[in-house]
Amino acid sequence: MDELKTSYEKGWDGMYIHVDIPVPYEENYQMRMLKNNTFPHLAQVAGSGRDGTSRYSFCSEGGILLEEKYRSGDIGAGEVLCFTEQLAETAESLIEHMLNPDRILLAPDLIFAEEKIFRFCYLPEERGMSLGEAFHRMTEYFVSRLDYRQTEGILLVYRLHKETMQKNYDLKKILEDYKR
Repeated sequence: MDELKTSYEKGWDGMYIHVDIPVPYEENYQMRMLKNNTFPHLAQVAGSGRDGTSRYSFCSEGGILLEEKYRSGDIGAGEVLCFTEQLAETAESLIEHMLNPDRILLAPDLIFAEEKIFRFCYLPEERGMSLGEAFHRMTEYFVSRLDYRQTEGILLVYRLHKETMQKNYDLKKILEDYKR
């Protein structure tokens, strides 16, 4: 799928990300699972269709976009570690509910951040990029926003970046090795 057409809206109850795609909307298994279950660190989603297109709207429930939070840089080891652990927990929960974690949207302008809590958007449509590839791109973002005064952050981010260059990697194992 090509670049996503996204728009943003501030509401009285939080911020919304709208993702429009040129595919007819379908209330499928994935949408029913997302509506009827609670997933850790996943933003609430609502879907609708019109004129053969789909719109998925994600609510922040507080917080701001990751891109805004770290616009000037200064992301540290603690935030990167929380982000990575929360992403792994979310992916694991999706798999338990027979949902494809490759559909988590990983981009700084599509992730909500509040303190050290991150909320991810799940798009029920195929995107053509695996979660592993998307996470590697996020490590590139972390490298660009890193607080270079913090040695621990440098070690973690560069390790994540290097390890995720491999075709197949185990994020949980990388985190376990890092913590040791």
